[in-house]
Amino acid sequence: MNEHWRDQLRDERGRWVRYIFTNTDTVVDANFASRIVEESSHVNARFKTTKEAASFVANSLGVCYDEAFAMVVSVNAWSTPICSDIRRYQTGKELQKISLEKAKYISDNIEKYISISPKWNGKTYRGISLSDDALSRYRDGIIVDMLGASSWSDRYDVSKKFAKDNISNENPNQVIFICDAQSKGTSIKHLSTRPEQNEILVSKEAKYIVKKIDKRGEETWIYLNEEK
Repeated sequence: MNEHWRDQLRDERGRWVRYIFTNTDTVVDANFASRIVEESSHVNARFKTTKEAASFVANSLGVCYDEAFAMVVSVNAWSTPICSDIRRYQTGKELQKISLEKAKYISDNIEKYISISPKWNGKTYRGISLSDDALSRYRDGIIVDMLGASSWSDRYDVSKKFAKDNISNENPNQVIFICDAQSKGTSIKHLSTRPEQNEILVSKEAKYIVKKIDKRGEETWIYLNEEK
């Protein structure tokens, strides 16, 4: 088998896990997942293999095994740095790491997983860094989105770390989004490569209304309500 694309993942125990894609760029349906070769154990401590995780998803969500496998692999891929390319695909921007076909495959499958999974009903936080110009555009009452699918957490400390770790000269502002529920989001803690982050994966279709903006020390807290 010729190796066309690989993405290396590290789990919480420091082991490397690699998913190798074949040299085909044609993605037609969920059966594409059968061309993914898993060289090592599954990245999440809850499941020993991707097959075990896919069986759990198939049984709990009532889908066939191939569909479940495709969704599990795609959620795993989202939990790596290539998530930035998935968001680029979803917002019509040029991709940097993976092919258009693979970006579409992962995007379609994570959106499907969100749509059929139990939705998150509880407070969530999202930490990012923004430029002065981008931050100045936020005003009470405006409608915003997250520019593609987005990662949230029910832990403030996780979001705080993301915001702080990503500040730069270009994006010096630590921003924490806060929303009381995510009707277009679901927990992926049991499938994520970083389960300790308590990640809630939210659809690209989610939109929000800015309720309030507070400055708290070095952080700007932006309170959101879902737009129904």
